[in-house]
Amino acid sequence: MELQRLMRRAEDFNAEVALEYYRNLAGLSEDFRLVEIVGRYPELFARTTYDAVMALQPDGIDERELKLLRYFLTTNLFTAELKQLIEEKEKVEAALTVEHEGEQIPYRSVPLRNANQPDAVLRRELDCSAVEALETRLNPLYQRIFTRTFELTQELGYPDYTTLTQELAELRLEWLRELMLSFLRETAELYRSLLADYARKELRLSLDELEQCDIGRLFRAEAFDPLFPQERMLPALVETLAGLGIDLERQPNVALDLERRPRKTPRAFCIGVRVPQDVRLVLTPIGGQADYSTLFHEAGHLEFYAHMEPSLPFLYRHEGDTSVHECFAFLLQYLTTDPVWLADMLGAREAGEYVRFTRFNKLYLLRRYAAKLDYEYRFWRRLNLKAARQAYSETLTGALIFRCAAARALADFDEGYYVAKYLQAWLAEASLRLRLRTEFGEDWYRRRAAGDLLRQLWREGQKYSLQELLGQLNLPPLSYQPVLDDIRLHTA
Repeated sequence: MELQRLMRRAEDFNAEVALEYYRNLAGLSEDFRLVEIVGRYPELFARTTYDAVMALQPDGIDERELKLLRYFLTTNLFTAELKQLIEEKEKVEAALTVEHEGEQIPYRSVPLRNANQPDAVLRRELDCSAVEALETRLNPLYQRIFTRTFELTQELGYPDYTTLTQELAELRLEWLRELMLSFLRETAELYRSLLADYARKELRLSLDELEQCDIGRLFRAEAFDPLFPQERMLPALVETLAGLGIDLERQPNVALDLERRPRKTPRAFCIGVRVPQDVRLVLTPIGGQADYSTLFHEAGHLEFYAHMEPSLPFLYRHEGDTSVHECFAFLLQYLTTDPVWLADMLGAREAGEYVRFTRFNKLYLLRRYAAKLDYEYRFWRRLNLKAARQAYSETLTGALIFRCAAARALADFDEGYYVAKYLQAWLAEASLRLRLRTEFGEDWYRRRAAGDLLRQLWREGQKYSLQELLGQLNLPPLSYQPVLDDIRLHTA
């Protein structure tokens, strides 16, 4: 009964924090009350609770659930220790502005501004202002956050954060890092050729002239806007989901926030306040194909959350292997790059150049995240913060060719080695998509039976790991070969 009460309290806490993140990141509030919320749930953050659960034997609780509970309470200890710094960082970032040409521009909106800025000189000026703001206002807070994270990791008895994650989250980080380093080596020549081609055609810049702030503009891909009319975006999603047997407009448990707000984060997200009863999708539209891609990605998260069995334990609905979550998000996202879907939904029957561009985009993302994994793996092995700046810049620049600013070394992190979860999901999605096309046809998204299969998987939430999911579907172990084959096929 004590464990059941603990889980009820955990779900209440999750709902409060989710709402706070939603309001802050959606640009509805500059406030962020993490300290206050944590204070209302002391038992979730007490070292005594942590110690008791770490010593608990799987008697009366499923062993799989116990593993998730241990990881959940471990991350809670970090939240308790870092809550004031995290709250301060979120408040500063939400209120932060940079001055450019006499205008005060919200810091969070700089990437969107640059994505829609055709003038390379103005992009560089705005990016320099953003980097200066990052260095002066945010990096001192990041340094304190990471310093305390290093300390707490060792206080809990782990030599480093990588060891903690591999043991508690059961991520095969060493194996995945080596796999993706091989991917970087195997795709280096193809990537350089494609990047040079698109930088020249889309930005009129050589590789030597290309800078980090140009990449958002490059992948904004305005030339393809006619294929992706804004007024067709939401109806295309509704129709696609309808083909799978999902009536988006009659789902009372989901909400889409697509409004533009000055302080809304440029990074789209889907958040489960109470899963599956209250799930919210947040997107700041910038126009064109990027909006379609992002909307469909977050809709994958949305529908996965929305179809979870309500009676599942809290940990299977809100915790677990989030590689599974990302796999389903990528599955819907990459429909917007599928020639069959493009012709069917948007009437784009001559979209070969766009399809080629999307495979270049995927190659770029895979290389970026492979480099991030390499950097983060070495960072958590106790790089000092000064060395981290140089390591970040050298590692990311080596993989992506254009210079990546050392100032972003601490800001360019996703919590809890999420970089590895993205990479696993990319690899798994390619195999899952092949399975759906083989079993249901190239227009599998119009087959109710395909939707039935997905809903059957979604009901289980994140109870099973990605590896277990692949096994259930009789799919091969993770490999980058299927995704690389697809990239090569469409960029030849």
